[in-house]
Amino acid sequence: MGTNRMNIDLRSGASLKEQIVNSVKKDIAAGIYKSGDKIPTIREVAKMFGINPITVGNAYEELTMAGIIFSAVGRGSFVSDGDAAMNYITAEAKKKFVVSTENAVTKGVPPDELRAELESAIVKYENTKGTTANDKP
Repeated sequence: MGTNRMNIDLRSGASLKEQIVNSVKKDIAAGIYKSGDKIPTIREVAKMFGINPITVGNAYEELTMAGIIFSAVGRGSFVSDGDAAMNYITAEAKKKFVVSTENAVTKGVPPDELRAELESAIVKYENTKGTTANDKP
């Protein structure tokens, strides 16, 4: 089961709702929360950070609508099927990668340099994880 932790910075310019959503997504992607794990309740998160429970509820609603979590009345909120949650997170990461790549190309970064940077990043990741990009976790 995951730990009761969230990365929220009350001084950040990002909205609290966005931070809660991103924190849960990152924790799932990092394996902190797995399919079926209970995540902190709306009240727990609101109390931890001294924020309005409605804000937390709105973040959880967004995660629910995306299929990342589900709620059970009287029991709390849980991570949905691991594949559904990871598929959503992977799709979001791919979208961000495409936007970043397009941005770099329009700013004049040569495609060969982008390819080299990507290869370098993959090798670095593989060296830290001890796997290759083709290995399944």
